[in-house]
Formats: sequence, C-alpha cells, structure tokens
Amino acid sequence: MSINDILLFLSIAIPYIASPGPAVFLTINYSLNYGIKNTIKLILGNTTGLGILAFISAIGVGILIITSPLLKTIMQIAGALFLIYMGYKMIKKSNTKIELKKTNSTSFYKEGITLALTNPKPIIFFSSIYPQFVDISSNNIFLKFFILGVIFMLLSFLILSMYAYFSKKFLNVFIKEPYHVRMFNIFSGVIMIILGMILF
Repeated sequence: MSINDILLFLSIAIPYIASPGPAVFLTINYSLNYGIKNTIKLILGNTTGLGILAFISAIGVGILIITSPLLKTIMQIAGALFLIYMGYKMIKKSNTKIELKKTNSTSFYKEGITLALTNPKPIIFFSSIYPQFVDISSNNIFLKFFILGVIFMLLSFLILSMYAYFSKKFLNVFIKEPYHVRMFNIFSGVIMIILGMILF
C-alpha cells in the first residue's frame, strides 16, 4: 500500500466521518449536556463499534450483508429504531445541565457501540471502499484491511473528539439558560428521529 493510496483513503474517509450524521449530532449534544470527559466514553464506544464493523467487512461478511435484502433490512430497522429511541431520550431530558450530569455515565460507552453497530453506513463504507485500495491477489490483504480499519478508527475518534471540544467551548457560550438547553435537546432529538425515519 503506497503513501498515495493512504492519502486518497484519508481524502475519502475524513469528509465521510466529519459530515453531519447520528454520531456527530449525538457527540455535540452529549458534550453540551454531560461534558467532554463523559462524551469521550461515547466516542470510544463508537470507535469500538467501527472496529468491529471493519473486522466484519474484512472477512467478507460486509459484502454478504449489503447484498442480502433481508439482512440489510434488519440492519436498517434496528438502526432506525435506535436513532428514534435516542431522539426520544434527548427530547425528554430535563431542563438543566446539573440534573443531566447526574445520569449514569457508564451507559455512554454501550450507547456508542450500539450507535455504530446499528448504523448500516459504516459497513457499506468499509465493504465498498476496501476493495478499491487493496490488491485482492496480495498475500498481506488482511494486514492492509487492518491498517485501513485502524486509520479509520483513529480518524473517527479524533474528529468526533474535536466536535465535542469545540461544541463545548463555543456552543456553550450561547446555550447557558435551562430554556436554551431544553430547546437544543429538542432540536437534537428531532434531528435524530428524522435520521431514524429516513432509514425506514
């Protein structure tokens, strides 16, 4: 795998990860409500889930999933229901940040994993992009898949962490009062529900 291949992969992966989606919206919302430290747990969970999907794609199951109408439909329904559930949770949050921070943070990591595993986009990404950068006849194919997967996971962690940091640093200036927090939670929840409905 050449440096040019890696740079090309980065040019595709970075915009994909940074584009607005469930992980980005959830990261911003949790950063404002629970703080960066707790949001990192969510990001780590999401990164772990991406690693699992990268492994699945590397052994060829990803191709099976995206070519099987039944499996693809099951993934889409599971992902849609999870996003709608997360959106509902956001809308039902209390008005103040102090009360929100009392929530048990141990579930953040699990929510991050679930978010990644129920989103069909990453596995479609891995399964469609991997073959473009790897010579199938190569003896080190799984090593190359592993390298690309690790790069994607690191990029995801770094980009989502930047979202968490900058949203806490800058958006927090505008979202201080309980009313503002409530409105932002409702906005984020509605976005998540819409994203979930789009998957149906």
